[in-house]
Amino acid sequence: MPTGALNSVEDLEDFIRGLTVLGTGGGGRPDAGRAALLPLIEQGGQPCWRPLEGIGDDDLFCSLSGLGSIAPVPPMSEEERVAAGYPRQMQAEPPMLRALKALETHLGRKIAGIYPIELGAGNSPMPLAAAMAAGIDMVDCDCAGRAIPEMSQSTIARSGIPFAPAVYADHWGMLMTVSDCNSMLLGERLGKAISTVTKAADMKAQLARAAFVVDGRTLKRHALSGGLSQALQLGRAISAARRAGTDATDAAAAAMGGRVVHRGRLVRKSWESREGYMFGDLYIDAADGSKARIWLKNENHIVWIDDVPRYTSPDLICVVQAHTAEPYTNTTLPEGIDVAVIVAPAPPQLRTPEAIAALGPRHYGFDLDYLPLEIAQ
Repeated sequence: MPTGALNSVEDLEDFIRGLTVLGTGGGGRPDAGRAALLPLIEQGGQPCWRPLEGIGDDDLFCSLSGLGSIAPVPPMSEEERVAAGYPRQMQAEPPMLRALKALETHLGRKIAGIYPIELGAGNSPMPLAAAMAAGIDMVDCDCAGRAIPEMSQSTIARSGIPFAPAVYADHWGMLMTVSDCNSMLLGERLGKAISTVTKAADMKAQLARAAFVVDGRTLKRHALSGGLSQALQLGRAISAARRAGTDATDAAAAAMGGRVVHRGRLVRKSWESREGYMFGDLYIDAADGSKARIWLKNENHIVWIDDVPRYTSPDLICVVQAHTAEPYTNTTLPEGIDVAVIVAPAPPQLRTPEAIAALGPRHYGFDLDYLPLEIAQ
Protein backbone atom coordinates (compact mmCIF):
# COMPACT_ATOMS: atom_id res chain seq x y z
CA MET A 1 0.00 0.00 0.00
CA PRO A 2 1.39 3.45 -0.87
CA THR A 3 1.86 5.96 1.94
CA GLY A 4 1.49 8.94 -0.35
CA ALA A 5 0.44 9.82 -3.86
CA LEU A 6 0.08 12.78 -6.20
CA ASN A 7 -3.55 12.79 -7.27
CA SER A 8 -3.65 16.14 -9.06
CA VAL A 9 -1.58 18.91 -10.57
CA GLU A 10 -2.13 20.82 -7.33
CA ASP A 11 -0.55 17.93 -5.41
CA LEU A 12 2.39 18.00 -7.80
CA GLU A 13 2.93 21.73 -7.26
CA ASP A 14 2.79 21.29 -3.48
CA PHE A 15 5.22 18.36 -3.72
CA ILE A 16 7.71 20.33 -5.84
CA ARG A 17 7.38 23.35 -3.57
CA GLY A 18 8.01 21.34 -0.41
CA LEU A 19 10.98 19.56 -1.95
CA THR A 20 12.48 22.87 -3.09
CA VAL A 21 12.33 24.19 0.47
CA LEU A 22 13.91 21.00 1.84
CA GLY A 23 16.53 21.22 -0.91
CA THR A 24 18.13 24.17 0.96
CA GLY A 25 19.13 25.90 -2.27
CA GLY A 26 20.07 22.77 -4.22
CA GLY A 27 18.58 19.33 -4.78
CA GLY A 28 18.07 19.65 -8.52
CA ARG A 29 15.93 21.78 -10.79
CA PRO A 30 12.23 22.20 -9.86
CA ASP A 31 11.29 22.63 -13.53
CA ALA A 32 12.93 19.29 -14.36
CA GLY A 33 11.16 17.52 -11.50
CA ARG A 34 7.84 19.02 -12.54
CA ALA A 35 8.37 18.12 -16.20
CA ALA A 36 9.15 14.51 -15.29
CA LEU A 37 5.89 13.98 -13.40
CA LEU A 38 3.35 16.34 -14.99
CA PRO A 39 2.73 14.24 -18.14
CA LEU A 40 2.16 11.16 -16.00
CA ILE A 41 -0.51 12.93 -13.93
CA GLU A 42 -2.13 14.49 -17.01
CA GLN A 43 -2.38 11.00 -18.52
CA GLY A 44 -4.22 9.74 -15.44
CA GLY A 45 -1.24 8.26 -13.63
CA GLN A 46 -0.80 8.44 -9.88
CA PRO A 47 2.84 8.83 -8.81
CA CYS A 48 3.07 7.21 -5.39
CA TRP A 49 5.56 5.90 -2.88
CA ARG A 50 5.75 2.89 -0.59
CA PRO A 51 6.61 3.09 3.14
CA LEU A 52 10.18 2.21 4.03
CA GLU A 53 8.92 -0.09 6.76
CA GLY A 54 6.91 -2.14 4.25
CA ILE A 55 9.62 -3.11 1.75
CA GLY A 56 10.93 -6.67 1.50
CA ASP A 57 14.09 -7.41 3.47
CA ASP A 58 15.65 -9.49 0.71
CA ASP A 59 14.60 -7.33 -2.24
CA LEU A 60 17.21 -5.20 -4.01
CA PHE A 61 17.09 -1.40 -4.07
CA CYS A 62 19.28 1.33 -5.53
CA SER A 63 19.49 5.11 -5.43
CA LEU A 64 18.97 7.31 -8.46
CA SER A 65 20.28 10.86 -8.45
CA GLY A 66 21.58 13.66 -10.60
CA LEU A 67 24.87 15.35 -9.83
CA GLY A 68 27.05 18.25 -10.81
CA SER A 69 27.32 21.99 -10.40
CA ILE A 70 24.06 23.94 -10.36
CA ALA A 71 25.73 27.12 -11.66
CA PRO A 72 23.70 28.85 -14.43
CA VAL A 73 26.27 28.51 -17.24
CA PRO A 74 24.98 29.52 -20.72
CA PRO A 75 24.57 26.51 -23.05
CA MET A 76 26.70 25.98 -26.15
CA SER A 77 25.12 26.57 -29.52
CA GLU A 78 24.39 23.52 -31.67
CA GLU A 79 27.43 24.30 -33.80
CA GLU A 80 29.67 24.58 -30.75
CA ARG A 81 28.34 21.28 -29.36
CA VAL A 82 28.99 19.42 -32.59
CA ALA A 83 32.48 20.91 -32.88
CA ALA A 84 33.20 19.75 -29.31
CA GLY A 85 32.06 16.20 -30.07
CA TYR A 86 28.55 16.28 -28.62
CA PRO A 87 25.54 15.03 -30.63
CA ARG A 88 23.14 17.52 -32.15
CA GLN A 89 20.27 16.44 -29.89
CA MET A 90 19.83 14.99 -26.44
CA GLN A 91 18.74 11.38 -25.92
CA ALA A 92 14.98 10.94 -25.66
CA GLU A 93 15.09 8.35 -22.85
CA PRO A 94 15.70 9.94 -19.43
CA PRO A 95 19.24 9.36 -18.12
CA MET A 96 17.98 7.96 -14.80
CA LEU A 97 15.98 5.26 -16.55
CA ARG A 98 18.95 4.38 -18.78
CA ALA A 99 21.23 4.20 -15.73
CA LEU A 100 18.77 1.93 -13.89
CA LYS A 101 18.46 -0.48 -16.82
CA ALA A 102 22.23 -0.64 -17.29
CA LEU A 103 22.77 -1.30 -13.58
CA GLU A 104 20.31 -4.20 -13.69
CA THR A 105 22.15 -5.62 -16.70
CA HIS A 106 25.47 -5.33 -14.85
CA LEU A 107 24.07 -6.99 -11.73
CA GLY A 108 22.17 -9.68 -13.64
CA ARG A 109 19.29 -9.05 -11.25
CA LYS A 110 16.17 -6.91 -11.13
CA ILE A 111 15.92 -3.88 -8.87
CA ALA A 112 12.73 -3.97 -6.79
CA GLY A 113 12.61 -0.28 -5.93
CA ILE A 114 14.24 3.13 -5.99
CA TYR A 115 15.17 5.49 -3.19
CA PRO A 116 16.49 9.08 -3.40
CA ILE A 117 19.84 9.98 -1.85
CA GLU A 118 18.53 13.42 -0.91
CA LEU A 119 15.38 15.51 -0.79
CA GLY A 120 15.17 18.04 -3.61
CA ALA A 121 12.87 19.20 -6.37
CA GLY A 122 14.90 17.39 -9.03
CA ASN A 123 16.54 14.54 -7.17
CA SER A 124 13.30 13.19 -5.71
CA PRO A 125 10.65 13.61 -8.47
CA MET A 126 12.90 12.38 -11.29
CA PRO A 127 13.72 9.06 -9.54
CA LEU A 128 9.98 8.74 -8.87
CA ALA A 129 9.27 9.15 -12.60
CA ALA A 130 11.96 6.57 -13.43
CA ALA A 131 10.48 4.12 -10.93
CA MET A 132 7.04 4.54 -12.50
CA ALA A 133 8.46 4.04 -16.00
CA ALA A 134 10.22 0.87 -14.84
CA GLY A 135 7.12 -0.42 -13.04
CA ILE A 136 8.87 -0.69 -9.66
CA ASP A 137 8.43 0.85 -6.22
CA MET A 138 9.53 4.27 -5.05
CA VAL A 139 10.43 4.13 -1.36
CA ASP A 140 9.33 6.92 1.00
CA CYS A 141 12.77 7.66 2.39
CA ASP A 142 16.03 9.44 1.68
CA CYS A 143 19.56 9.47 3.05
CA ALA A 144 20.04 13.10 4.07
CA GLY A 145 16.80 14.71 5.29
CA ARG A 146 17.67 17.62 2.98
CA ALA A 147 19.87 18.17 -0.08
CA ILE A 148 23.65 17.71 0.21
CA PRO A 149 26.50 18.57 -2.16
CA GLU A 150 28.51 15.35 -1.70
CA MET A 151 27.25 11.76 -1.81
CA SER A 152 29.81 10.87 0.89
CA GLN A 153 27.71 12.95 3.33
CA SER A 154 24.67 10.68 3.00
CA THR A 155 23.68 8.26 5.75
CA ILE A 156 24.09 5.32 3.36
CA ALA A 157 27.65 6.34 2.46
CA ARG A 158 28.65 7.13 6.04
CA SER A 159 27.53 3.65 7.05
CA GLY A 160 30.34 2.23 4.90
CA ILE A 161 28.21 0.93 2.03
CA PRO A 162 30.14 1.39 -1.26
CA PHE A 163 28.56 3.39 -4.05
CA ALA A 164 29.83 0.92 -6.69
CA PRO A 165 28.77 -0.97 -8.68
CA ALA A 166 27.27 2.12 -10.22
CA VAL A 167 26.24 3.41 -13.62
CA TYR A 168 26.42 6.97 -14.95
CA ALA A 169 24.25 8.08 -17.87
CA ASP A 170 23.70 11.47 -19.45
CA HIS A 171 21.53 13.16 -22.05
CA TRP A 172 24.25 12.94 -24.70
CA GLY A 173 24.26 9.14 -24.85
CA MET A 174 27.17 8.49 -22.48
CA LEU A 175 26.87 5.33 -20.39
CA MET A 176 29.63 4.40 -17.94
CA THR A 177 29.71 1.47 -15.51
CA VAL A 178 31.95 1.56 -12.45
CA SER A 179 32.45 -1.98 -11.16
CA ASP A 180 34.54 -0.97 -8.16
CA CYS A 181 36.14 2.10 -6.61
CA ASN A 182 38.79 2.42 -3.94
CA SER A 183 37.00 5.00 -1.79
CA MET A 184 33.89 7.13 -1.50
CA LEU A 185 35.96 10.30 -1.91
CA LEU A 186 37.38 9.10 -5.21
CA GLY A 187 33.90 8.11 -6.29
CA GLU A 188 32.66 11.61 -5.49
CA ARG A 189 35.47 13.19 -7.49
CA LEU A 190 34.85 10.81 -10.39
CA GLY A 191 31.18 11.71 -10.60
CA LYS A 192 31.84 15.43 -10.43
CA ALA A 193 34.54 15.14 -13.10
CA ILE A 194 32.13 13.36 -15.46
CA SER A 195 29.45 15.97 -14.71
CA THR A 196 31.71 18.80 -15.86
CA VAL A 197 31.84 17.17 -19.31
CA THR A 198 28.09 16.51 -19.40
CA LYS A 199 27.16 20.03 -18.29
CA ALA A 200 29.77 21.93 -20.31
CA ALA A 201 27.45 21.81 -23.30
CA ASP A 202 24.28 22.61 -21.33
CA MET A 203 23.92 22.89 -17.55
CA LYS A 204 20.39 21.48 -17.88
CA ALA A 205 21.78 18.24 -19.33
CA GLN A 206 21.54 15.72 -16.53
CA LEU A 207 24.24 13.34 -15.41
CA ALA A 208 22.36 10.54 -13.64
CA ARG A 209 23.83 7.96 -11.30
CA ALA A 210 22.37 4.60 -10.26
CA ALA A 211 24.33 3.45 -7.21
CA PHE A 212 24.35 2.22 -3.60
CA VAL A 213 22.72 -1.14 -4.23
CA VAL A 214 21.37 -2.54 -0.95
CA ASP A 215 18.80 -5.04 0.24
CA GLY A 216 15.67 -3.89 2.02
CA ARG A 217 16.99 -4.89 5.42
CA THR A 218 20.01 -2.60 5.00
CA LEU A 219 17.98 0.30 3.63
CA LYS A 220 15.65 0.19 6.64
CA ARG A 221 18.65 0.38 8.93
CA HIS A 222 20.31 3.42 7.33
CA ALA A 223 17.69 5.52 5.49
CA LEU A 224 15.50 8.28 6.92
CA SER A 225 11.83 7.38 6.64
CA GLY A 226 9.02 9.58 5.31
CA GLY A 227 10.81 12.37 3.45
CA LEU A 228 8.56 12.36 0.39
CA SER A 229 5.43 12.53 2.52
CA GLN A 230 7.01 15.32 4.57
CA ALA A 231 7.67 17.34 1.40
CA LEU A 232 4.06 17.02 0.24
CA GLN A 233 2.77 18.06 3.67
CA LEU A 234 5.12 21.06 3.74
CA GLY A 235 3.95 22.22 0.32
CA ARG A 236 0.34 21.85 1.40
CA ALA A 237 1.00 23.92 4.55
CA ILE A 238 2.37 26.76 2.40
CA SER A 239 -0.62 26.59 0.02
CA ALA A 240 -3.08 26.55 2.92
CA ALA A 241 -1.49 29.64 4.47
CA ARG A 242 -1.69 31.48 1.16
CA ARG A 243 -5.39 30.64 0.78
CA ALA A 244 -6.05 31.75 4.35
CA GLY A 245 -4.13 35.00 3.89
CA THR A 246 -1.75 34.21 6.75
CA ASP A 247 2.05 34.42 6.74
CA ALA A 248 3.21 31.58 4.50
CA THR A 249 6.84 31.81 5.64
CA ASP A 250 5.80 31.34 9.27
CA ALA A 251 3.63 28.40 8.19
CA ALA A 252 6.55 26.81 6.35
CA ALA A 253 8.86 27.29 9.32
CA ALA A 254 6.29 25.82 11.70
CA ALA A 255 5.76 22.78 9.45
CA MET A 256 9.52 22.13 9.58
CA GLY A 257 9.86 22.74 13.32
CA GLY A 258 12.07 25.74 12.56
CA ARG A 259 11.81 29.51 12.51
CA VAL A 260 12.27 32.55 10.28
CA VAL A 261 15.64 34.04 11.29
CA HIS A 262 16.00 36.94 8.84
CA ARG A 263 13.94 38.93 6.36
CA GLY A 264 15.28 41.43 3.86
CA ARG A 265 16.29 42.16 0.31
CA LEU A 266 18.79 40.02 -1.58
CA VAL A 267 21.17 42.79 -2.57
CA ARG A 268 23.91 40.64 -4.06
CA LYS A 269 24.67 37.07 -5.11
CA SER A 270 28.23 36.09 -5.89
CA TRP A 271 29.08 32.66 -7.30
CA GLU A 272 31.50 30.54 -9.28
CA SER A 273 31.37 27.06 -10.79
CA ARG A 274 34.34 25.01 -9.61
CA GLU A 275 35.17 21.29 -9.31
CA GLY A 276 31.61 20.30 -10.22
CA TYR A 277 29.97 22.54 -7.59
CA MET A 278 28.50 26.01 -7.37
CA PHE A 279 30.21 28.05 -4.63
CA GLY A 280 29.09 31.48 -3.54
CA ASP A 281 27.53 33.91 -1.07
CA LEU A 282 24.13 35.52 -0.68
CA TYR A 283 23.90 39.00 0.88
CA ILE A 284 20.54 39.94 2.43
CA ASP A 285 19.92 43.38 3.97
CA ALA A 286 16.99 43.88 6.37
CA ALA A 287 14.94 47.05 6.74
CA ASP A 288 16.24 47.48 10.31
CA GLY A 289 19.83 47.66 9.05
CA SER A 290 20.91 44.14 9.97
CA LYS A 291 22.75 42.20 7.31
CA ALA A 292 22.91 38.47 6.62
CA ARG A 293 25.39 36.53 4.52
CA ILE A 294 24.85 32.90 3.49
CA TRP A 295 27.71 30.74 2.19
CA LEU A 296 26.76 28.04 -0.27
CA LYS A 297 28.27 24.97 -1.87
CA ASN A 298 25.35 24.07 -4.11
CA GLU A 299 23.23 24.19 -0.93
CA ASN A 300 23.20 26.79 1.88
CA HIS A 301 25.51 25.93 4.78
CA ILE A 302 26.41 28.92 6.98
CA VAL A 303 24.53 32.09 7.96
CA TRP A 304 26.26 35.13 9.40
CA ILE A 305 24.13 37.98 10.76
CA ASP A 306 26.03 41.24 11.18
CA ASP A 307 29.25 39.26 10.64
CA VAL A 308 28.51 36.84 13.50
CA PRO A 309 28.09 33.15 12.55
CA ARG A 310 24.65 32.12 13.76
CA TYR A 311 23.37 29.04 11.89
CA THR A 312 25.13 26.20 10.12
CA SER A 313 24.69 22.86 8.41
CA PRO A 314 23.63 20.18 9.01
CA ASP A 315 20.58 22.28 10.01
CA LEU A 316 18.46 23.29 7.02
CA ILE A 317 18.96 26.85 5.74
CA CYS A 318 16.22 27.74 3.26
CA VAL A 319 15.65 30.96 1.30
CA VAL A 320 12.07 31.72 0.24
CA GLN A 321 10.15 34.67 -1.17
CA ALA A 322 9.30 36.87 1.81
CA HIS A 323 5.53 37.04 1.36
CA THR A 324 4.52 33.82 -0.37
CA ALA A 325 7.23 31.41 0.89
CA GLU A 326 7.88 30.42 -2.73
CA PRO A 327 11.29 28.71 -2.48
CA TYR A 328 14.27 29.13 -4.76
CA THR A 329 17.26 27.09 -5.74
CA ASN A 330 20.52 29.01 -5.75
CA THR A 331 20.62 28.68 -9.53
CA THR A 332 17.47 30.74 -10.04
CA LEU A 333 17.51 33.04 -6.98
CA PRO A 334 17.46 36.59 -8.43
CA GLU A 335 19.00 39.68 -6.90
CA GLY A 336 16.69 42.47 -5.79
CA ILE A 337 13.83 40.43 -4.35
CA ASP A 338 12.51 40.36 -0.79
CA VAL A 339 13.30 37.06 0.90
CA ALA A 340 13.01 35.28 4.22
CA VAL A 341 15.57 32.87 5.64
CA ILE A 342 14.13 29.83 7.39
CA VAL A 343 16.32 27.59 9.53
CA ALA A 344 15.03 24.19 10.63
CA PRO A 345 16.70 21.52 12.76
CA ALA A 346 18.35 18.65 10.94
CA PRO A 347 17.04 15.14 11.65
CA PRO A 348 18.72 13.41 14.63
CA GLN A 349 20.66 11.14 12.26
CA LEU A 350 22.45 14.23 10.94
CA ARG A 351 23.35 15.54 14.40
CA THR A 352 25.65 12.75 15.56
CA PRO A 353 29.36 13.60 15.95
CA GLU A 354 30.13 11.57 12.81
CA ALA A 355 27.45 13.36 10.80
CA ILE A 356 28.54 16.79 12.00
CA ALA A 357 32.11 15.98 10.96
CA ALA A 358 30.79 15.22 7.45
CA LEU A 359 28.24 18.04 7.15
CA GLY A 360 29.28 20.76 9.59
CA PRO A 361 31.23 23.96 8.87
CA ARG A 362 34.65 22.45 9.58
CA HIS A 363 34.09 19.98 6.74
CA TYR A 364 33.84 22.98 4.41
CA GLY A 365 37.04 24.56 5.72
CA PHE A 366 35.61 27.05 8.23
CA ASP A 367 37.02 27.31 11.75
CA LEU A 368 33.55 27.09 13.27
CA ASP A 369 31.70 24.61 15.43
CA TYR A 370 28.24 23.40 14.46
CA LEU A 371 25.65 25.84 15.80
CA PRO A 372 22.35 24.00 16.44
CA LEU A 373 19.25 26.10 15.87
CA GLU A 374 18.03 25.53 19.43
CA ILE A 375 21.02 27.33 21.00
CA ALA A 376 21.54 29.99 18.33
CA GLN A 377 20.84 33.51 19.59
